[in-house]
Formats: sequence, C-alpha cells, structure tokens
Amino acid sequence: MCRGAASCSSTNIASTGGTLAYTAEALYAHGAADVHALVTHALFVDHAEQRLRDAGIRSLHSSDSIAHASNAIALAGLLAGACRETFDPQA
Repeated sequence: MCRGAASCSSTNIASTGGTLAYTAEALYAHGAADVHALVTHALFVDHAEQRLRDAGIRSLHSSDSIAHASNAIALAGLLAGACRETFDPQA
C-alpha cells in the first residue's frame, strides 16, 4: 500500500494526538518509510507531542491559528485571499 513511501497525515484539530498517533502506527504497519503530520489547529494537551514522537511521526507542522512551536503555515494571507474571492468575485 505505502511500502517504502513517505506519508503525510493531516487533521483539523489535534488535542491528545491520538488520531495522528494511531494513523502513523497504521501507516508504518503498511510499510511507510516515514510519517509526517500536518495540523490545522494545534491544541496539544498533556503529553500529545511525546505521543506523536513515540508513534514515529518524523515532523509536525501546524497553522498559526493557535500559537505553537510547530507553526509553519500562516493563515492570514490564505484567509484574506479566500474572503476576497468569496465576497468580491470581481477582484
């Protein structure tokens, strides 16, 4: 299925990291070489980041909707562009 491939798992909200950890474990069980995670809203409570590392997630990137060390994607420009396209179709 994904034998030898790098895989990316994404989720909207990550708080405990359980879904991402479970997904990473499943991807590795199917032969993934590496698993990376992309999160829209990085809430991360308790030991969520450790849970992700323990599951083998190699890198973690999130949007800046919630301040976190993993912030890598700035939303302001993306949201502004979407608003312009939605509310001013002539722009």
